[in-house]
Amino acid sequence: MPCKCGSYSHRRTTHKDCPLNKAKCLPKSDFIPSSPEAQSPEDDEALPPKDDVEALSPKHQENAKPSKKRKSWVISTSFESKYPSLHTEVSKVSPKSSTLKKILKKIISPLIGGGDVHKFTSTVAESFACLIYEYRENNHLPEITVPTEDVANEITGAVLGGMEMHLAKEIAAEMPLRDFDTTLSMQDSIQHCYDTTETEDFSLAVDAVIMYPKALLYTIRMYKKTKTSDHVKKFLHDYSKCLYLRYIQDIEIKIIFKK
Repeated sequence: MPCKCGSYSHRRTTHKDCPLNKAKCLPKSDFIPSSPEAQSPEDDEALPPKDDVEALSPKHQENAKPSKKRKSWVISTSFESKYPSLHTEVSKVSPKSSTLKKILKKIISPLIGGGDVHKFTSTVAESFACLIYEYRENNHLPEITVPTEDVANEITGAVLGGMEMHLAKEIAAEMPLRDFDTTLSMQDSIQHCYDTTETEDFSLAVDAVIMYPKALLYTIRMYKKTKTSDHVKKFLHDYSKCLYLRYIQDIEIKIIFKK
């Protein structure tokens, strides 16, 4: 039986000599391999992998999340431009501690909010101290002591001056009773009690009652100079009266015991 091409030399069109053999008749460029193994290297490079094809599809692009990138922080202002007064002072070979304190107080005071004022102020002041230390080290300037504790105490003291204080009785109770002149008038006696605020005994009493004693001592010291805080004025009057009453009670007890 002849092949469909009419030849008797073979029976099927798949024979190599059959003119109807498609694989033989198609141009080489049109030949599509039937298995992956038959693909040429060029075909592998031309077709992207399946995952890449999906990534390029419009639907995938719509659902794709932007890749996370590390943020690079750039300091837009320099120490000199941001804090010119502080920069000028710390650039000196021997800056004044009082001037540094004044400048730092001016920078930090507007930042004060609620909470522990002393703790917050100390933290910020210490940050500036580190900045100053690194700046002077990089510029080959001698190391200095930044008055961070004084800054914290004075800012806290300024805040206390604007608040009501209810610790007069507790502080007066911590005061040791010294010799008391019973011949003094009540007014002079209370004045005597008020004068004890200048003593070491008073500083120790404040330290026993208040967490930040130096802040309150600064508040009192500033009031005595300026007389501008009614809250501090009332506190001092209450303290003086409470201490006076302690002296009176002590005197009465001594009189009773003598009888």
